[in-house]
Amino acid sequence: MSWYSIQANEDDLATISIHDEIGGFGISANQFMRDLDAIGDRRLHLSIHSPGGSVLDGWAIYNRLLEHKRDVTAKVEGYAGSMASVILLAANHRVMPENSWQMIHYPYAAIQGTAEE
Repeated sequence: MSWYSIQANEDDLATISIHDEIGGFGISANQFMRDLDAIGDRRLHLSIHSPGGSVLDGWAIYNRLLEHKRDVTAKVEGYAGSMASVILLAANHRVMPENSWQMIHYPYAAIQGTAEE
């Protein structure tokens, strides 16, 4: 299994794997939406093992999963940190084995510019 994939299976089910960063060098919201649209209306099983990542990409993925017409089941394979923990909440059903964990925190923000700005 690669760090990210969406695969349509038999029996009206698709499997989504997010096992790395969201946004940045990981999966972009744009790619995720294109892949999700390509499989059509199926039940979804989302496998998560991610430290999180981009808040902007993450919110777009969260919103698209929330709008999905069919059931979404998400399982934390080990770690759902930061923005991955938010994406987890878009699922109708969530599964976390005893040895998995979820990290929730306030978003990190930065500003840039000169001292006068």
